[in-house]
Amino acid sequence: MGAVASGGVTVINDDVARGLGISPEVIGQVAEREGRELLRREQAYREGRPFPEVAGKLVIVVDDGLATGSSMRAAVEAPQRLRPAAIVVAVPAAPEATCRELNALADTVVGATTPSPFFAVGESYWDFTQTTDEEVRDLLRAAPGSRPAAAGGPGPTEAAAIRAEAVPVAEGAPADDIRLTLAPEQPRIPGAEPSVRLKSRQTG
Repeated sequence: MGAVASGGVTVINDDVARGLGISPEVIGQVAEREGRELLRREQAYREGRPFPEVAGKLVIVVDDGLATGSSMRAAVEAPQRLRPAAIVVAVPAAPEATCRELNALADTVVGATTPSPFFAVGESYWDFTQTTDEEVRDLLRAAPGSRPAAAGGPGPTEAAAIRAEAVPVAEGAPADDIRLTLAPEQPRIPGAEPSVRLKSRQTG
């Protein structure tokens, strides 16, 4: 029925709330509970790291997919208050209608696939196992610009990290043995053929 994000951002799906007869009191209780969980996750994931400085920078907001788009709307509104240069929404799967709606909030919306009919985000995955808190912490610790303050000494630059992971290619594509380790071939999901869509909101 909605979502919460950092900075006190709350997004309510009015259609869902009205359709299910959810009272403002219940919405308030749920928002308070989810706000506490959000704070717990931020503290657990950041491990003392400050919020990144995004003013004047390009912010890319990603998710494993979109359904109603409530979570992404909250995720877009949160950094908007920090005056980034632009916000890009990037998702692997979403309904085309949701992408159009988000285009009114973000500067650019990129949806790798827009299955039709769209039933659920999980239908676009072969493995939709939820990410654990420990997996999130491990990924953030490994990020070049996200070293805990107590780690001591500067970490590798973003350019150095990219070079360390680079693989040799010929004519713009890696060899089959390397490609298959990066993206193993999987059976095609009916109705979810790639249809990259790039939508840019014009600003004047």
